[in-house]
Amino acid sequence: MKRINSIDTTRGFVMVIMALDHVRDFMHTTSMTRSPTNLQTTTTLIFMTRWVTHLCAPTFVFLSGVSAYILFKRSETLSESRAFLLKRGLWLVILEYPISLLFTLLFLGIMFLILFISEKIKNRFTEILSVYGRVPLFYFIIHLLFIL
Repeated sequence: MKRINSIDTTRGFVMVIMALDHVRDFMHTTSMTRSPTNLQTTTTLIFMTRWVTHLCAPTFVFLSGVSAYILFKRSETLSESRAFLLKRGLWLVILEYPISLLFTLLFLGIMFLILFISEKIKNRFTEILSVYGRVPLFYFIIHLLFIL
């Protein structure tokens, strides 16, 4: 299957931003004693670095939804798409151990598994879930509900 450069570029850009934030967490001398979002004790650059990273997890979730949608549109058979979702979902759940604070990979894995199950079972509820599960905005909104 052909990769889409714009999706890969956006993912790469988000990973660079997250790497900068993690380096700031471990290397900045006051990161353990002062909050980077406390406007009384931080600099503009550190605040903006921390603030922009709040967009990273939702961007990953949104791009996962886009990828799932494209997968279903491009695949030859439904079983091929379902098998991919099952494998990807299980890998994401396994990779999230030990569980991080935001549960990003765990969330994506569970959503892929739910989409896999909804493609197997056909009733009114799973048809609605399946339609919304292929819409990237659905992934984004559900992720926001999980972190609030």
